[in-house]
Amino acid sequence: MFRHRFGTVLVVFVAALTLGSAGCINGLGGIFDFVDGRVSFDGDIRVEVFNDSDFEVIPDVRFDDDTDVRSIDNPDDFLDIGELLPGEFVQFDFDCDELGVIFSDETEVFFFGEFVGVAEASFPIINGLEFDCADLIQIRFVGADDFFDVETRVNGFRVD
Repeated sequence: MFRHRFGTVLVVFVAALTLGSAGCINGLGGIFDFVDGRVSFDGDIRVEVFNDSDFEVIPDVRFDDDTDVRSIDNPDDFLDIGELLPGEFVQFDFDCDELGVIFSDETEVFFFGEFVGVAEASFPIINGLEFDCADLIQIRFVGADDFFDVETRVNGFRVD
């Protein structure tokens, strides 16, 4: 009996995923949506911070729940990430109303433990302009040798 119910639930869920990814439906009654190959529950915004460089970084990712000028100039919060080694990443999920603006500010860059410098701030992206509810935001640190940059992508598209 349990196997039959589990099988039925599994078939319905797989069918929903298949139809959703094919563009036939957009989620199931507002419970979840399909965004960039992932399931987004209730319109949450996922933020991935990825060190795709040859350097160690201590990201300084700032955000605020508001979208006004003060929030862009002086955001209220930051992501507590710590050091990211080359190839490491972290991800955070936000309710849609928790994220109004986000950007990388003064990320510290190291090479084998030696301080190299501070990366320039990335372009601040704003909810309702560069991203919306249920989007995937990626802040990527890229670089090797004497090159280092911060890229911001929304659903795979570069916005900075």
